[in-house]
Amino acid sequence: MITVKQLGSGTSIQFKDDSHKPWVFQNRDEVEGFFWQRYSKYLETDKSWNESLISSLNTASNEILDMLGNPKSKDPFSRRGLVIGDVQSGKTANYTALCCKAADSGYKLIIILTGIIEELRKQTQRRLDWEFTGRDNVKKNNIGVAKYGSDPQKQIYPLTTVDNDFSNIGNAIPIGGINGTVLLVIKKILSFCKVF
Repeated sequence: MITVKQLGSGTSIQFKDDSHKPWVFQNRDEVEGFFWQRYSKYLETDKSWNESLISSLNTASNEILDMLGNPKSKDPFSRRGLVIGDVQSGKTANYTALCCKAADSGYKLIIILTGIIEELRKQTQRRLDWEFTGRDNVKKNNIGVAKYGSDPQKQIYPLTTVDNDFSNIGNAIPIGGINGTVLLVIKKILSFCKVF
């Protein structure tokens, strides 16, 4: 088992954008809400992460989220980003933390693009099931972070499972009727672009 002992702050490259307004610091209680709290408890208890490491992840994920737009803003925005890193550098923990905070702050759709290999997509889905959704949608039972809290008002709805990716969902995605955050873990394929 490989244990992460240090999480670097990373480097960001940004285009100058005068229209973007930082927003996370003013909304910190909301951003670090239910999903982040149970994930950080999971990291501390199940993964034996120390307080310093969790704090570094908290800071890094807040900085990344702050580069995105506030989902509750009345002003339209268009932001894009990419997180890259070495093998075993904490990328999955980083984007899982970002998913938690995005859901806490009000994002309604999260799409994780994996590589083009199905096994990698399954691995990513499995990890997010354990560390973000808290639900195994194949066996229909609670797992992972779910033991640190559940709230019927705060739900993640994965439209992909370990067994079925986006291509197997079908044509009708009932996103409009869902009260929560929708999660898709899909492979990077060109045909996906035609859907949207």
